[in-house]
Amino acid sequence: MRAFGVKMYYKYTVKNEVYYEEIILRVTAGSFDEAYNKAISYAMEMSDKMYVNPDGEQVHKSFAGAVDCFEIFNDHEEIEEVYSSFIKKPPSMPEADHFDLISRSCLSDELKPLRHK
Repeated sequence: MRAFGVKMYYKYTVKNEVYYEEIILRVTAGSFDEAYNKAISYAMEMSDKMYVNPDGEQVHKSFAGAVDCFEIFNDHEEIEEVYSSFIKKPPSMPEADHFDLISRSCLSDELKPLRHK
């Protein structure tokens, strides 16, 4: 058995707002296909759930998709690479704008609608 990382997204809907959660699961499997299948099965169990946030709004969590699978190589005892990805910058986009786009996460106050009651 080998270690794989599977990158996937959950989609959260609160009223008309949509949020995406990027997650990386560490999966033990015999192949890339098996790792994908295990991760997707797990994600399906964890999705299509509804809950109410502190403001009394319904939040719906659904599985958006698995987008990458990679084998985790462990060459050091204390450090393990969990994820690596290459993202090409569109030629017409300024570098600073592109970096902001690919690296921006929600701020604490922006995540308030996703909190559990």
